[in-house]
Amino acid sequence: LMQHFSRDSASSSLKVTHEKIASELGSVREVVSRVLKEFERLGAIGISRNRIEILNSKILRFYFHIKT
Repeated sequence: LMQHFSRDSASSSLKVTHEKIASELGSVREVVSRVLKEFERLGAIGISRNRIEILNSKILRFYFHIKT
């Protein structure tokens, strides 16, 4: 996710399917959906049809141990 968003740092929203993310990661859609739902539950992202929006990048940075 962070790599996708870093490509277009002007936007906090990304149009992408769970299937595409899974394919890029060598995973399956169900696993990606489960992880994204957890990030949504934590308030880090918002999920709508084919769109993911970062709501709180600090949570994602903390989770991925990214220093700013």
